[in-house]
Amino acid sequence: MIFINKKKTFTYFFLLSIVILSFSKSIYFAIHNTDPLHSNLAFFDSYKKLHGESFYKDILIIYGPLATLFNTLCLSLFGKFVLSLSLGTAIIYSSSFIIYYFILANLSFSKKNSFRRR
Repeated sequence: MIFINKKKTFTYFFLLSIVILSFSKSIYFAIHNTDPLHSNLAFFDSYKKLHGESFYKDILIIYGPLATLFNTLCLSLFGKFVLSLSLGTAIIYSSSFIIYYFILANLSFSKKNSFRRR
């Protein structure tokens, strides 16, 4: 007989549902964007970097070089669309829930390791 831990199964199901909900809401708000200035500024900086222009000489970077390099990676992976930046960002946001869960799950909150005086 196979033993199934119901508490752990529910926890993983709940975590997966939060990840899917976060990803879908991020994409929904990216499609129905009400602030085109932010996404277009990030897109054009990344687009210029993708075509070989250099930082601070050809491109005025507003959001920093690491953000521009990440957005350039998203443009090269998902296509040269404004929505590609939102797709990469949604993947990072959604995967952060999994990372947070495993960090918090590995912390021990027992009496032995608490912050109380001994």
